[in-house]
Amino acid sequence: MRFFLDYLEHIFGDIKPPTWAVIAFFLGLLLVAAVLFPTQAQYVEIWILLAIWNTAPLWLPFVLAIVFWQVWLAYRRAAFQAEQDYILLEIKLPQDIDKSPLAMELAIVGLHMTSGQSTWYDMYVLGKMRTHYSLEIVSIEGSVHFYIWTRASLRDLVEASLYGQYPNIEIYEVPDYTEKVPYFDYTRMGLYALQYKYSADNTFYPIRTYMDFKMEDNPKEEYKVDPLASVLEYMGSIGPGEQVWLQMIIRPYKAAQSDSHGIFNTFDYYKDGKAQLKKMREELKETSQGVEGEEREYLRIPARGEAERINSVDRKLSKLAFEVAVRGIYLGFTGSFTPSRIAGLVPIFRPFNYPSLNSLGFAGDTTFNFPWQDYNHIRANKKRKKFLEAYRLRAAFLHPNNHIKTQFMSPEELATIFHFPGRVATTPGLERITSRKASPPPDLPR
Repeated sequence: MRFFLDYLEHIFGDIKPPTWAVIAFFLGLLLVAAVLFPTQAQYVEIWILLAIWNTAPLWLPFVLAIVFWQVWLAYRRAAFQAEQDYILLEIKLPQDIDKSPLAMELAIVGLHMTSGQSTWYDMYVLGKMRTHYSLEIVSIEGSVHFYIWTRASLRDLVEASLYGQYPNIEIYEVPDYTEKVPYFDYTRMGLYALQYKYSADNTFYPIRTYMDFKMEDNPKEEYKVDPLASVLEYMGSIGPGEQVWLQMIIRPYKAAQSDSHGIFNTFDYYKDGKAQLKKMREELKETSQGVEGEEREYLRIPARGEAERINSVDRKLSKLAFEVAVRGIYLGFTGSFTPSRIAGLVPIFRPFNYPSLNSLGFAGDTTFNFPWQDYNHIRANKKRKKFLEAYRLRAAFLHPNNHIKTQFMSPEELATIFHFPGRVATTPGLERITSRKASPPPDLPR
């Protein structure tokens, strides 16, 4: 029964049928069989098997249709993705960046494109999918790099969005750093990988953002408190033979999307979010008796935590939304793998935690809790191989990697965990451009 429920969740996405509904379905089939074939009910086990077999014309076409639908969509979308060319862009930072993460927020807003799935024919026949990007912060032996992975056809869009806010940066197309680790070989390397997700079971609650750190109010370096600095400091502290990869795969949200959340998905981010916000405000209503004994309704003054939640959710819903999957990998070649590094990777997003709202926490990794669960590390090595392959492919929304934990985040949240820091980040491994670009004098003779 548990397997069947998990499979239904795989098919229907966010709509997970309750256990009683599945039990009622099968009891209904058995009842039909009991009415149609009463003489075969002498032996319970045989009768149940015969009941399932004899009622197959009622449920088997439905199951086969769903299986065919899933296989067809997976095939068409895989074919569409295979036709796309992708590139990796590295961003070189200047010596001084005197802008707050608001500049990165505006740049990310420029990437919010929902085109490509305008009709049902595009989505279900041609298999088209909305473009997704990968924002990556990578440390290779202590040298920290910023990357953006995107379709080659959208390179101009990405560069225009970034240059418009950061005119002094430099953007280059570079070879994919993951190609230097094409596969997992446990004889010459160690690897630990994990996923991150919202800790609160509420996608409308945001993490702590740069607005909460007042970074927009104090853009000067001496006043900045940048939570990303601690992330970069950890990544810059690793030594020779070690690497740390952080990956944030983002895809613009589109209303009533169903390309990765089941064919009967009814989730609507903004509609459901407004309902959540309304419920939070309704909780502030109280009643009291008037002078003549009648009941009067009024809104009480919210507590500080309640006011923070309402304001934060309201601000998040006022902005665009991205569906986000977050991964992390720590690897080290023979003699360099240091297990103690894992203790810093798991809570790496702790500076962005908002205790009364949300945080990015642990959502599964490549280890097992007990030795009898994984004889001779066979299962763990298999998980490491699959995880590394999914990271290399930047896969999160396409079968078989469309079951990674995802959440809906605003550009404000994304800009908080991925932006270009100024001098407040003093990590030695964070390379910056030594020279500064300048336009030629206007009166220069030709």
